[in-house]
Amino acid sequence: MPTDNAGESASSPESPSDAVVIDMLGASPSVAQTPTTALVPDGDGGMHLRTTLPEPGAVRYTFEAPGESSVVVAWDSSVAVVGSDDELRGGLAAPVVTDTTGSEVPSSWTEVDDIGGLLALDLAPDGYDATGESADASADDTAAASDPAVAYPLTVDVYLGQAVVASVEWGEREGGRSLAVTPTAWGRASGTTGRTYGWDDVVRLDPSADTSVMRKQFLCHVDGAREKDTWNLEPWRPDISFIGYLIARCNPA
Repeated sequence: MPTDNAGESASSPESPSDAVVIDMLGASPSVAQTPTTALVPDGDGGMHLRTTLPEPGAVRYTFEAPGESSVVVAWDSSVAVVGSDDELRGGLAAPVVTDTTGSEVPSSWTEVDDIGGLLALDLAPDGYDATGESADASADDTAAASDPAVAYPLTVDVYLGQAVVASVEWGEREGGRSLAVTPTAWGRASGTTGRTYGWDDVVRLDPSADTSVMRKQFLCHVDGAREKDTWNLEPWRPDISFIGYLIARCNPA
């Protein structure tokens, strides 16, 4: 069991999550060029999924939760795959879709209730429905297949993971004990889902960290300092309000 002794650390499992099964259903018949997909392990138990869409048309991904798991889509389009015990089994970051100019194309995950246990993303520029057809029923197929505001090919980036936190390690900082929390690649991009379930990872790795002061610091880093190499949590910080932690940039004296 992890302790709070300086220099000791604990890590999340490194094996990739099997909580999400990826099934690309393919493009609509009007798409001549096939989309390409690369799924690359990120080194800390997660995956980076990148898809290139060479020309307009609808491409749909489905993500299936295993066993008794279910998917929960947060307001920011991050996703949790949750077991029957309400424990996190895995998750997906909100999709990031960009065209060749670097402009972002709005997109979001939606839960497919009528299929059961599935999560889907229908990629289509604004003004087009999930099939790639124009939202204007009077438009012909040619008009539906192109959007002058979007420069193809599109690149779709999604991070998948099974843990928000990769490891925790005790050390010394500012003259006192400090727990260095290292997030996973998915944890940095996990949005509201990471905020909801990330603290459970810390407590699982070191139960002694489970205090109000430490939790407030963790949430403060999740909200405003995700890109820091480590999220440093000190048990000796004052137990003030969460707003106070935000004002003090997570480090009240």
